[in-house]
Amino acid sequence: MSDQLIQILDNTPELLKYILGASFDKVSIADKEKISHAIDLTRETHKGQLRASGDPYFVHPVRTAQILADFCPDTDGIIAALLHDTIEDCNLSPQVLQDTFGETVLMLIEGVTKISNLHFYSKHEEKSENLRKMILAMGKDLRVIFIKLADRLHNMQTMEYLRAEKRTRISQDTLSVYAPLANRLGMTRMRCQLEDLAMRWVHALEYHDIASRISATHDRDEKVVTMAREQLEHEMQQAGIKAEVLGRTKHIYSIYRKMQKRNLDFDEICDIIGVRVICTELKHCYDVLGIAHQIWHPVHGMFDDYISVPKENGYQSLHTTVIGPLGSRLEVQIRTVQMNINAEEGMAAHWSYKEGGHSDENIIDRIARIRRTVDTLLDAGDPNNFMDAFTKDVFQDRVFVFTPQGDVIDMPVNATPLDFAYYVHSKVGDHCQGAKVNDKIATLKQKLQNGDRVEIITSPHTHPVRDWLQIAKTARAWSRIRHYLRTCEYEINFKRGKEMLARTLRVKGLNTDWASIESHITPHIKILRVTKFENAIAEIGLGTLTTAQIISRCWAEDLQAKQAKTPKVPNKSIQSAKGVIVGGISNAEIRFAKCCNPLPGEDIVGYVTVGKGVTIHTTSCKNITKLKGRSPSGRVLVASWDLMNPTTRSVQVRLECNDRKGLLSDLAGVIASENISISGVNSESRDNVFHGLFTLEISGSSQLSRVCKKLSQSKGVIRVTRLRKSQSL
Repeated sequence: MSDQLIQILDNTPELLKYILGASFDKVSIADKEKISHAIDLTRETHKGQLRASGDPYFVHPVRTAQILADFCPDTDGIIAALLHDTIEDCNLSPQVLQDTFGETVLMLIEGVTKISNLHFYSKHEEKSENLRKMILAMGKDLRVIFIKLADRLHNMQTMEYLRAEKRTRISQDTLSVYAPLANRLGMTRMRCQLEDLAMRWVHALEYHDIASRISATHDRDEKVVTMAREQLEHEMQQAGIKAEVLGRTKHIYSIYRKMQKRNLDFDEICDIIGVRVICTELKHCYDVLGIAHQIWHPVHGMFDDYISVPKENGYQSLHTTVIGPLGSRLEVQIRTVQMNINAEEGMAAHWSYKEGGHSDENIIDRIARIRRTVDTLLDAGDPNNFMDAFTKDVFQDRVFVFTPQGDVIDMPVNATPLDFAYYVHSKVGDHCQGAKVNDKIATLKQKLQNGDRVEIITSPHTHPVRDWLQIAKTARAWSRIRHYLRTCEYEINFKRGKEMLARTLRVKGLNTDWASIESHITPHIKILRVTKFENAIAEIGLGTLTTAQIISRCWAEDLQAKQAKTPKVPNKSIQSAKGVIVGGISNAEIRFAKCCNPLPGEDIVGYVTVGKGVTIHTTSCKNITKLKGRSPSGRVLVASWDLMNPTTRSVQVRLECNDRKGLLSDLAGVIASENISISGVNSESRDNVFHGLFTLEISGSSQLSRVCKKLSQSKGVIRVTRLRKSQSL
């Protein structure tokens, strides 16, 4: 906490100036009085509470409001930012907030308040529900996410006071959810700050390595940028062009992402330094581009016109890379003043709160598209998969494709012709029979590339089928297919779900009487997000709910009672293992077999060992096959992974590679790209061959397969082997 803020915590007029900053003189007296009242109420409500740093908790809402006011100086938003934790942490009555500050402020506060009145069976489920709630509120008013981003930024600025595990978890959430969301809203400044702050804790070694390399070349880079600015300014003055030229350095996480994505070394990144030219008129942007290419030699294939074809988040600019002063590669960005404001603050710069206010039509359209994404998912009646579907559309990179008429459509990377069909219209998607890509017949699952021209072939006799769910990559297509299958194949889904649930109940030794099933599920209708018991059964058949989810939630008491009646081998040294359900019981005392080391996603079985509790093997393990043949059937138990409580497992992977400089760093980067932690490394080099034994914390078999495939494709890698048994070099 800054000394300035310490000195004024009890001084409301000074805090008002601190929060509003440059916007102070633009805010009306009436609005200043409302904000001052919110400051006083926040201070009183959080009185006696402390942050992990030892600072008064009051500091946090003040900093959140100040960050928000810097890019979105709206009175109701600032008041909500000040009071955003009062319902959740202080039990302040929502009615009091509404009576004092109005319905809009209450709606904004509730939009960022975590859900507290529902019981969740896992942290993952709770986090998903809270994000879903926030995103739904964002669909009504984008100020909800502006407040949440300001809140997250201040929390990220004070990470050093938290436990290492909590720091890592919060930072990972920031990189996977909040930074991409800021990017989708065009808030570049917010995104860059969040990414660099989070990277310090998630990829600490890489962060400090890149930072030190930037520092090492700082003096030379500064000289290059200064020379470039002077040359450009001189030539623009001669041409009668008024523009501001600024130096820029690529932020650390962006450099890291490019190194990982393109398998490059730091020295191979060509746009680490650059200049940004901010013109007063649009026509001057292209004039400056011509001047830059006259002064310096342009690098072939390194030009992008985001003015003519803006990015999905509204970003507009000309980008070109040239061989600049001292032979250094230099990126030149050229844009107008308004484009620069859009690039830095995104939708926040255009948000119109006041009655009668006006916003740019492109901004209104982008806001409407995000809202339509939310509405599409709700209209499809598929809340159980809300987060997965939303992130498919919102958080992925984009590709640009063309309609037969030449219109440009942007879609997520990996989108298919089927996704394109549903983008055109839901009826075109529902009746999609085939597609042509660049005038050639293509399969519906072909990945679209930048510049593809796509034509959809329809037939009135074609309708969505289950296999389309594996082809679709966008929320719109995914939700419409689910909607069709849910409504038009309800009886099929219901029958299939009934059979699946009854079969699983029999395996677990539970009652399969229909009345009993209904009595178990009906009390949980709300948390399952269905309107009636029969719909829950149909959702199982559709695949949006699993039998494991239903049974672990709705038969919890029966499973506990069954566990209590099951004789256990006493062994106080054995700890309950998370992530596995044995015989329908999620908290059985278990251990994992060292002979096969099972991973989530692999088929498993439990074996009761005298004096050692239940040992979990893969069903394909040779040892369990032998044990089944010579042991009583009662010692072999049905086991499954507990999807409501996901866990990670330690796995050893052996690598053999042609040794080279930077190899270990590259391998670690590939592993980090899958969000996998390395808990141990042992390596040696013999005859120019690198032998490495990595211990990885893996969330499932599919994640292990992906990282092994990436490692095997890395430069110089000879062999990648998963080890079932623990070994040493």
